Amino acid sequence: MGHLLWSCYGNSDLWGIWRRLSDDRFDLCRILGDIDMKKKIGIFIFIVICSTVMLSDWIERIYIGRLAGLPGRYNSYVGIQKEQKDSIDMLVLGDSESMTSISPMELWKSTGITSYVCGQSGQRISESYYMLKHALDYQSPQVVLLETNMLFRYTNTPDSLRSSISDTAMYYFPVLQYHNLWKNIVNDQIPEGWQSYKGFAIRPGVAPYSKGSYMKKTKKEKEIPQINLWYLDKIRKLCEKNKIQLLLYTSASPVNHNYKRYNAVLKYAGKYGIPYLDFNQKLKELGIDWKSDTLDKGDHLNLSGAHKITNYMTTYLQEHYMLPDHRGDEKFTSWDTMAEQYTTETGY
Repeated sequence: MGHLLWSCYGNSDLWGIWRRLSDDRFDLCRILGDIDMKKKIGIFIFIVICSTVMLSDWIERIYIGRLAGLPGRYNSYVGIQKEQKDSIDMLVLGDSESMTSISPMELWKSTGITSYVCGQSGQRISESYYMLKHALDYQSPQVVLLETNMLFRYTNTPDSLRSSISDTAMYYFPVLQYHNLWKNIVNDQIPEGWQSYKGFAIRPGVAPYSKGSYMKKTKKEKEIPQINLWYLDKIRKLCEKNKIQLLLYTSASPVNHNYKRYNAVLKYAGKYGIPYLDFNQKLKELGIDWKSDTLDKGDHLNLSGAHKITNYMTTYLQEHYMLPDHRGDEKFTSWDTMAEQYTTETGY
């Protein structure tokens, strides 16, 4: 957004006013006294917008290297920007279910495919849309994986509308997203030992799920709220515009998923010819054991569960997509280094 505004300055009468305002010899009171109230308000709004955009640019330019890798909801927003331009083959979008199901390092070791998890805890689908738009400013992925749990998280309420407006504002004014991250930087509060592996954080804990079967067949569907469908359409069209192949998937999760949700996503996928993988339908094939593969009693997968999902996805991607193998390419030696660190830490 900052570059967009700057590119418009040369043709704007307001830019002349802004330059004069930047001059310490400029008599602001005298000039404003000659301008009517509506113009004063317009100038004030313009100044606020420019200041916000320039602050965003300042944070990005000065602190982008240190912001990437910090824990927090906007870690992936900064991280994908820091990656080498046009180096990522596949993006993963979604709430925390996406962050605990696909491991880019394991995918890299097996295939040489470069991927990045742009998920966030509690990510709204409006955030997914703007996250994708942001990522496409820096990357040209061939495939986008979208985890579907967030399709059912928010309903058609005033709060959802306000959140959507907020997400739009944060896309155009990144400083709003960096709020909590840059406070850590300024105060030198970077946690020691923190490491995000291309958006995937290691979660080895175990809290078993023991409530039994949860995928009971039915013809009923769980309604996807209209606002979520609207943003899903926008994501689909954005992928089509950029010649990106969209793949919907649902991570294994007894707490969040059921057959009604499966039917709803399957119907949408079928309508637009989008491939859809529901890992809750493949538990035996995956070898998922709810005594050892969940972090928090069936809500999220842990490291062991993510390993099994990633193994399946590795084979699926190789069979259905022509994604490049970058192993051995000098431009990607940092991936080998990180993969070695990942293996040392996880054993995978």
